[in-house]
Amino acid sequence: MFKRRARRSFRENVRHAVWPRSGWRRALRYLWKRILRLSASPHGVAAGASAGIFAASTPLIGLHILLGIALAFLIRGNIFAAAIGTLLANPLTIPLILAMDYEIGTAFAGEGAEKTVPFASAGLADIWPLFKPLLIGGIILGSGLALCTYAVVYPAVAGFQRRRRARMAEIRSMAPRPGVSS
Repeated sequence: MFKRRARRSFRENVRHAVWPRSGWRRALRYLWKRILRLSASPHGVAAGASAGIFAASTPLIGLHILLGIALAFLIRGNIFAAAIGTLLANPLTIPLILAMDYEIGTAFAGEGAEKTVPFASAGLADIWPLFKPLLIGGIILGSGLALCTYAVVYPAVAGFQRRRRARMAEIRSMAPRPGVSS
């Protein structure tokens, strides 16, 4: 019933994953509206989105959603908003995020990778000089982005919910009451 009539090829699936059919602007607007319409408190939605953005800024690729959900749970944020926030880390943005993490991490840690190690023969001791600046930079970048996200999302959600309550009150006041004749 809900299947496609003609299955998409692998190539088409990849194209739709990289570039949405309706365009990035519409996809981002849809995600923004999904966040605004969540039925949690403004703090819960903003905290969840911030947790997701923080998690997406870390170099823990593959664990972003789990980390975002765990952080949202710990700070009592909305879990769905955290999952949406982790969408910041996608195949197009991960190279940029990792580059920024590395630059910030080397600036704060004062060290860089001395050598490049093939991952097939690399042990933890060989990877740590590369991973340490990424982790430090990810925590610093993620903290800044999370604060900015909270500062944007909280007033947006609070205003949206206030306007929605006012509209609903207006609609209720115009509705005829049962048992009252005009």
